[in-house]
Amino acid sequence: MVSKGMKGLSKIGAMLTLILIIISFAAGYMIGANTTTPQTDGGEASWQTGSITIAGSTTVLPIVNACAIELMKMHPGLTITVQGGGTGVGYSNIIDGVIDIGAASREPNEKEIENAKKKGVDLWLHPIAIDAICVVVHPSVANASHPLELTLQEVGKIFAGEYTYWDEVKPGLPHKEIIVVVREPGSGTRGTFEEFTMQPW
Repeated sequence: MVSKGMKGLSKIGAMLTLILIIISFAAGYMIGANTTTPQTDGGEASWQTGSITIAGSTTVLPIVNACAIELMKMHPGLTITVQGGGTGVGYSNIIDGVIDIGAASREPNEKEIENAKKKGVDLWLHPIAIDAICVVVHPSVANASHPLELTLQEVGKIFAGEYTYWDEVKPGLPHKEIIVVVREPGSGTRGTFEEFTMQPW
């Protein structure tokens, strides 16, 4: 998750409580940020009767949504709005001050770090979960009896469009067209996948 202090640090308490709830669900990861603006809105407990907006990673979204519901049960005067949009949206919105807490499934890239510096925003990264990325294929191509056993290089070439048919990847595979399905641009999952598999393609 990514969070940015609003009106100082008054909502940090909400984020920390949310982190504790999330940790009880799974070992993991959150991100935060604050400006140097002094706290002026009534102390650290004021968030308990305010509103918080969270947006970003769709990978993190189900966990955050469940935790937000629990936190609102604990503090009936608190309203938490949770939205998706992808990791890129989480970072851009937190840096621009549009949201209070951003969700991310990767660390910020160089452009996001530079934008944050330009706007005087210090990003805080708080781990809340660990997930994994897997590549799946149709059972007509491979299954438990006939595993595909691709190398990372072969996976990268498939997603880069280097192969048209499966039998070009490995002899013995069916002469079927490879149809690749990927996440949308801006997705943290896609960014992480490309970082680890798409070089130098």
